[in-house]
Amino acid sequence: MSALYTRTPRISPRPMPRIRHLKAITSPVFTPIAAAIPLPTGRASARHFTYIIAGIFIGGLLLGLIVNTQVQQVAFQKHALQIQMSQATAERQRLEGVVAGAESPENLLTIAKRMGMVPAANPVFLRLSDHAILGAKNAAR
Repeated sequence: MSALYTRTPRISPRPMPRIRHLKAITSPVFTPIAAAIPLPTGRASARHFTYIIAGIFIGGLLLGLIVNTQVQQVAFQKHALQIQMSQATAERQRLEGVVAGAESPENLLTIAKRMGMVPAANPVFLRLSDHAILGAKNAAR
């Protein structure tokens, strides 16, 4: 079953009490604050309004220029780092190709022959579980 009510709850028919002496309640709290803030008494001229709007507009333009300059500077740094990363990736791939060529069996055989090594005719293996030697030991020729 659902946990929802089958009927809407009843709202109390009592009206909320009205505060008759609002001035008596608020005056100790707000009177010192209102006295400390001077309220403008005159009317602002159209010239002052125009200066304020122009100042806000020029300030917004300067702020936009500064933000755009910073964004472009970061974009240039990002581009330089991307170029550096692509160069490092190309160098890594080149070095991996050199290592793969050096690890090839043909290259290892050539280097081993230059060092005076010969391939084993019958290899011997060591079983690690019981340290037994599998195969016949023969000297290389």
